Amino acid sequence: MAEARDRAAWNRTMAVLAQLYNANRGQDARPIDPMQFFHWQAPRPKMAPPPTPEQREWLRANFGKKRAAR
Repeated sequence: MAEARDRAAWNRTMAVLAQLYNANRGQDARPIDPMQFFHWQAPRPKMAPPPTPEQREWLRANFGKKRAAR
């Protein structure tokens, strides 16, 4: 819960920083996105690729049987 509160506070801070920069930037400067101020975000874990047809066959053969209720 504390992490969520910190993240929400930082999101507001990023929005204010980006708005201040964009309001005071020069004519030739490009506007920036608030996420450019968010440097400590951990990279998202990569998802595993979907199983191949051979792997699906193996999974069905080994785990496809339903167990009897106890």
